[in-house]
Amino acid sequence: MHGRYLSPLYLREFDAIVLAEALECHLERSKKAVNAARDRADRRGWALAKERWIALHSIWTKVEGQLRLLGPMLPEGSESLEGAIRVRGPRMPRSAANADILRAEAAARREAEEARRAALQEDRERYKLTNGTGE
Repeated sequence: MHGRYLSPLYLREFDAIVLAEALECHLERSKKAVNAARDRADRRGWALAKERWIALHSIWTKVEGQLRLLGPMLPEGSESLEGAIRVRGPRMPRSAANADILRAEAAARREAEEARRAALQEDRERYKLTNGTGE
């Protein structure tokens, strides 16, 4: 309609979901811009804002339509996403807001590991005593 066509863009399913959510948020902001231009009686600004809203809505409709055609995410995609979350989660950087929480989590992991090692050592000693290899 306005300008040249771009080549097709291929997205992963999760990327399309994120794009649809971002477009929804931006549609709301764009609608506010349309209303603000109308309230200022700015015809040119209103027309431009309305064209942008129509373009965003068109893109959002296409993305949502494709997602509806795909249906729910397949188990392989969900497993892949969960794997990525498991890998990326521990790499979260520390901030002033989350430092106490991260320290507490690390302390709890250390205590659990120490308890696991103590239980393992106890089992080894009990095994030695019952099999006659103990002192």
